[in-house]
Amino acid sequence: MDDRSAGLAIFVCATALFAYYTVWVLVTPFVEPGHVVLSWFPDRVYAILIPAYAGACLVALVLALLGGVMLRARPGRASNEKKTR
Repeated sequence: MDDRSAGLAIFVCATALFAYYTVWVLVTPFVEPGHVVLSWFPDRVYAILIPAYAGACLVALVLALLGGVMLRARPGRASNEKKTR
């Protein structure tokens, strides 16, 4: 799979997920209870919980990567290089 087809696949998946989420959040509150369309979507409380959980995981991942970079930086190494020059 070349880069263009991978990019197209990612774009199509992201667009489909965005459209599904938009319909879930903006349209389902106006649909009558018991309508068959509501069976295609989870409960509306998950429309807030899923993005909040994903955002918290993303922040944790970024902080973990930043912490790993800071631990590998070795603070004494930069001062030793300046003295040898």
